[in-house]
Amino acid sequence: ESLEDTGIEIITDMALEEAPFHGEEKRLQQSFLNILLNAMQALDSPGTIKVSVAKLGKSYRIIFEDNGPGIAARDIEKIFEPFFTTKPAGSGLGLAIVKKVIDDHGGTIEVKSAEDSGTSIIVILPVQAASEGRPTTPGGETEE
Repeated sequence: ESLEDTGIEIITDMALEEAPFHGEEKRLQQSFLNILLNAMQALDSPGTIKVSVAKLGKSYRIIFEDNGPGIAARDIEKIFEPFFTTKPAGSGLGLAIVKKVIDDHGGTIEVKSAEDSGTSIIVILPVQAASEGRPTTPGGETEE
């Protein structure tokens, strides 16, 4: 099933043309993909996911927002715990791994959600990440 077939629209709002970053490109790509896939699964019907990137001082802020059903208040504080899932076939490891990757890069991840009003995942990453790596841009290209 392609993205077009799902009826889900992904909107990007990139306030930066470039965002050089030192970090582990593949781990960050996988983490961002995991956040997007979770948003798509939560929508489970036509909907919108907005991804925005902006620089705040010495950090980048990446926000993933969806207009899905939201997360129950009782579950918000548990979603980054290993093996916690609300999906019948979920392992509960996806967001736990995402949190570890973001933590390893000296960043933070936060969730804002309410039932029936969508969810926002806010990732803050320092321009100079804690992990060693070659600089990458938001598109994943490695700078030389």
